[in-house]
Amino acid sequence: MHAVLDARRRFGITAEPPKLGTSIVLVRAGRHNIGLLVDRVLEVILLQPEQLEAAGGPLASSSGIAAIATVGAQLVQLIHVDALLQPHAMQALSLALESIPAPEAGDAKQGSR
Repeated sequence: MHAVLDARRRFGITAEPPKLGTSIVLVRAGRHNIGLLVDRVLEVILLQPEQLEAAGGPLASSSGIAAIATVGAQLVQLIHVDALLQPHAMQALSLALESIPAPEAGDAKQGSR
């Protein structure tokens, strides 16, 4: 079971209802896997630790930016997922997810969509 959160709301952007083709990025937040609704996914890349730098300038004051990297001519911002959720929101998410009973083995509905 994954909770799905709209990343736009966390960045102060008006949320839009999901529709067919909406991008969802699965991430780990605290002890839970969650989905983040995002505007789009351009590419999935693998970065090595030596490619990462601490965010500087205006990005340094943003609690959601974990690091930056330069890939080709592009500046890539790594999001600190746990920092996206305020502590009270993370606690509410944990309580909600933990209150949902685990699916039983052999449950025919599990995995169907």
